[in-house]
Amino acid sequence: MKKLLMIMLVLFLYGCDSNETTEDVETEKTYSLGETLVYKTFEITFIGSRVTELEMDDGSIVEAIFIDSVIKNNGDLTAGIDSYDSEVLGPDSEVVGTLLLYTVESVESIKFIRSGATLEGPLVYRYVGDGDYTVTFGNSKVVIPVSADKEVKVEYDFENNYSLNLTGDEYEMGETFSFNKVDITLLGVEVVEDWELIGNSGDKVVVKIAIHNINDEIWGLNIGTYQGFGVNGTTVRNYSYCFENEPLSGPRILPGATTISELIFEYDGDGSYIIEFSGLSDPIDLVFDVEKGVVFESDKVIQSNYKPVVNPDDSTIGDVFVFDGFELSVISMAEEEFVNDLNETISIVKVHANIKNVSDQGRTLDRSRVFYFLRDGTVAKSMDSYFDDSIYHMTDIDPEEEKLYTFNFEMKGEGTYFIGLRLLREEALIHFSIGEYTYPENVIVDQSVEGSRETCN
Repeated sequence: MKKLLMIMLVLFLYGCDSNETTEDVETEKTYSLGETLVYKTFEITFIGSRVTELEMDDGSIVEAIFIDSVIKNNGDLTAGIDSYDSEVLGPDSEVVGTLLLYTVESVESIKFIRSGATLEGPLVYRYVGDGDYTVTFGNSKVVIPVSADKEVKVEYDFENNYSLNLTGDEYEMGETFSFNKVDITLLGVEVVEDWELIGNSGDKVVVKIAIHNINDEIWGLNIGTYQGFGVNGTTVRNYSYCFENEPLSGPRILPGATTISELIFEYDGDGSYIIEFSGLSDPIDLVFDVEKGVVFESDKVIQSNYKPVVNPDDSTIGDVFVFDGFELSVISMAEEEFVNDLNETISIVKVHANIKNVSDQGRTLDRSRVFYFLRDGTVAKSMDSYFDDSIYHMTDIDPEEEKLYTFNFEMKGEGTYFIGLRLLREEALIHFSIGEYTYPENVIVDQSVEGSRETCN
């Protein structure tokens, strides 16, 4: 019996060892320029290299390698390549740093590719000398010859057979859909020619939308939740964050409010564009046509039933509350006239508050967490930068130290105004009424977008 058990044990161990040795193991493969490797849902082909000078943010000049590539997404959903997908070794096998953050031409900075689309563009890395560089994707390696004296290139022809491929629910001009606690309606599309934004000249596509906050707290359309795609199915650069008063980079409108805003992208030729909204739910495709010289507009009328809601926890003149390690005492509110940069006299609201540091370390109130709201619940323009005693010029306050500061913003008529202070898990609202104003039903929303065509750099 013992002998039989020993034989069975030996056979069992042999079988385990046999399974391990015969299991399929993905082997490392090496490719050359012009050969195509498969990585995740992508077909990747490197077709050349060149060395060029690149100006950094600090003004210094570095030599960079542009490794030209063709990348096709064969998956069913939008996907992209980023710096975590690849590693590059120089001629001496040292890791070469990426410079993708310093050029929008880089594939990684373009990021996303629609299903079935093909993207041409370079991977950008620091130049450390002539020789063979090795780019690694998973178990695949590509050997790239690099020379500072000449451009290396192989002949490679490819056809971009991309056609409009919708991967989520589809919406068009004038239709309304819900996404991430806001309702969105496409109202218009046009091309603005020769518009310089953030140092980049050229034509821009302007997409006008209505945003209605259906959440029960300060909210908006976050710029990280959508991507614009041009006629070839690849990402077009988004310039929407450039404008201070647009509710695109974070929570910017009150519950129940409706605002008109513009999404701004680089122009990629005439044809069908898509804005893909993606989050925790299935993606939503907003589809529209772009044609230079033609303005596409919806005849849909946007109405608002906004009414200000004052909660028991909200503060007003004379109240004291704690936010982000500060104790704020709202002292007074006054209406003033102010002459702006255009020599126009406008009405502003000035609120005085005593701010005390009740934390155990020196700190300042982050002004990017402060939002001002007009009587219709939409964002009001901050005027803080014009006043030396405002929170814009606030410096660190020591523990238990207190100072007097002002909040300053534009005023547009009588009604209820709010100052919002918001962190990820902390929110405070200061409210006050100016005059006597009765909020009507079904107000038609003005679809003009004030100040959105100014140049920002």
